[in-house]
Amino acid sequence: MVPDGSVLTNVTGTVDIVSNQQLESLGTVFDGIEEIGGELAIFYNLALETIDTFNVLPSVEFLFINFNNELTSITGFQSLEEVDDDVTISNNPLLTSIAGLRNLTTVGGNLDLRSTGLSSLDELASLATVGGTLNIEDNQLQNLGALDGLQSLANLVIQENGALAAITGFNGIQTLDGFLR
Repeated sequence: MVPDGSVLTNVTGTVDIVSNQQLESLGTVFDGIEEIGGELAIFYNLALETIDTFNVLPSVEFLFINFNNELTSITGFQSLEEVDDDVTISNNPLLTSIAGLRNLTTVGGNLDLRSTGLSSLDELASLATVGGTLNIEDNQLQNLGALDGLQSLANLVIQENGALAAITGFNGIQTLDGFLR
């Protein structure tokens, strides 16, 4: 709830939750948000351990979750199906679960998963389209099999994933418009 007791449902601009050194939780103020007109950025919150809100948000323009040193899980965003442009989840070294993104089907721009503790992308099994580059870099991933549902992407970059023994998955790819690296 916002201070007057009402529920916040619509933000016409952006939501930036940035550089709050002692922030451990996002609380409930974002639980009712159904629309964000711009970007949603959550970064440099060094004590933030979980993101468990934004559960009724169906889409957003940009989603950035970066440099949250203590972040272990993203369980929020349960209704998120589409990001119009880029998604960047990077430099969250303890992040092992993105379960809240299990309904994400479309990323209109780039999807950058970099420098996390993720060992699996099972939570992205619903992902069908990445309009830009899918960058999977410097994670603890053991396989990519969960990405079999991915049908279309522009570019694919897979690098510096030390635990990745084989590249599996991607069996559903029908369109690759750019490069593999």
